[in-house]
Amino acid sequence: MTPVQQQASPADVFKAFKERDIRALRKLNDRFVAAMALGFERKTYDLAIISYVLAKVLSKPRYWNRPNIAGYFSAIQAGLKAASDATKSGDEKKAVASIENVIGQIKNLDASDKRFTTDILTKARLKAATTIYAQGFSIGNASQATGVEKREIMSYAGRTMMFDRLKPEITINERLKKLRKILG
Repeated sequence: MTPVQQQASPADVFKAFKERDIRALRKLNDRFVAAMALGFERKTYDLAIISYVLAKVLSKPRYWNRPNIAGYFSAIQAGLKAASDATKSGDEKKAVASIENVIGQIKNLDASDKRFTTDILTKARLKAATTIYAQGFSIGNASQATGVEKREIMSYAGRTMMFDRLKPEITINERLKKLRKILG
């Protein structure tokens, strides 16, 4: 099964973060970004951002020395749990609000570190925007959907060679063959 076929959820992010599983968070980010390439949804985008940021936070020792780090982690975990529970019960409004709460906690976590010109949340948004652009969104649609400026997307895509790393899974010819077979 491809990452797109397996729907990831807030429950998956909650479980991976609770277990401090950096690898699982990175894989979840890949799944969310792949799902965004098929059809942009704000909730999926936010979960991609959250999974990316949490993987980074868990992998960077500089976050572990922060005052009140346990409090931030507890608040993030509680927000993910609430989003998971709301999604399971079908309350999308509450799930989205809980996800936004988690993003707020992440902003607070990174706000105190002034060593970097780009905060971790902004970098996550830029990476997601560039990835969906590389996967076929127009630059305008990627920019509009994510709120990242076009020139930033182009610059990041060029610096990271994003297009060289993301290869289409199915060629156009293969897609046409499948379509012809389906249509008879």
